[in-house]
Amino acid sequence: MLGYDPYEAWSGTSMAAPFVSGAAALAYSLRGDLPPGQLIDILKAQVTTLPALAGKVASGGTLNAAKVVAYVRSLPPPSGGGGGGGGGGAAPPKKEELPSGTAVVTVTGGQQTATLLDGRVTLALPAGALPEGAKVTVKLASETPEKPPAGALVVSPVISIESATTPAKPVKVGFTLDMAKLGSLDPRVCLVFRQETDGIWRPVGGRFDPGANQVVVELDHFSNYTVFGLPKEFTDTTGHWAAKEISVLAARNVIAGYPDGSFKPEKPLTRAELAALLAGFLSLETTETTSAFGDVPPDAWYAGAVAAVRARGLMAGAGGRFRPGATLTREELAAVALRVAGISIQDLTPAFADAQRIAPWARQAVATAAAAGLVKGVGNERFAPKAPVTRAQMAAILYRLAARLGLY
Repeated sequence: MLGYDPYEAWSGTSMAAPFVSGAAALAYSLRGDLPPGQLIDILKAQVTTLPALAGKVASGGTLNAAKVVAYVRSLPPPSGGGGGGGGGGAAPPKKEELPSGTAVVTVTGGQQTATLLDGRVTLALPAGALPEGAKVTVKLASETPEKPPAGALVVSPVISIESATTPAKPVKVGFTLDMAKLGSLDPRVCLVFRQETDGIWRPVGGRFDPGANQVVVELDHFSNYTVFGLPKEFTDTTGHWAAKEISVLAARNVIAGYPDGSFKPEKPLTRAELAALLAGFLSLETTETTSAFGDVPPDAWYAGAVAAVRARGLMAGAGGRFRPGATLTREELAAVALRVAGISIQDLTPAFADAQRIAPWARQAVATAAAAGLVKGVGNERFAPKAPVTRAQMAAILYRLAARLGLY
């Protein structure tokens, strides 16, 4: 502390303060690792004592900035550091600045989740998917993808995901949708697409997460990805009660229309068609065409699907016959829907007005399926158990099953 009034004209403090501060700044620029206490000690040690200032200033002299710089340069480098420019120790390493629109995730080796690029991408790494220390780089490659599929609606930017290591386990990635671009479309018509080396976009699937407004997909390797909405319209489904369900399933290539652009929603569904729909819906392997049924030739277009659904216990025949061309009744469909959903039949009584018309073997199945929200009545509190299942009704039930199973 000063031993006199610091505001006397001869004190010189107006010059001393910036001079000392400047010397400290020079020292810190050479060795940014020096703690404040050590830096103060260095400054005090480099003071030239002047008798005329004894008792008038705390240091008793004037600071020699040249000695401060020389002393700091002579200090040994910090532990683990190397020599730096100017002969001094290394300054603390600066955090790497990434280009705009780029994020890097350093893998911990354990389960790990990261939200990146201002919420546009979510990465969920399971434990062991990538080795500890591996880097995953996520970039905003483009706001708009080039060469989108015909009729596709762009609802997300192109996201590039890169790593020097291929994941040992699927990595769950969520791509946030631009809901304004989606408009009135059901988000479940949106699929994640991967860009191949030839620039073509290929669908890889995806499930809509309404809480995050994301399409989530599991990826087994990295590339460029984006999300397209795939509106599917038919000439005879506008205004139909099942138009939304039909559009979603058509976007996901589970169902298709006819060459004339129609869907024929009220056309009855055959057992062979149901087998094919279920195989596509559940992505079942249909290469095995050897049939356990005498009325299913191995070369029939539906042979592989029939074998697949029979192997899964979803559909069966009777007396060695499958009856592929027979129409499916609504009570039969209720039983099939329960098997697909993995729901056990409960001891319930159907509440429909025409419950007595339901076959005894199917009554509990219909009641259980109705309680689970998989099947509904046809009006006037009737179920119409013997009526054939239409293509529209099947689309609606598959849509409900997809929601229950978390597929879309």
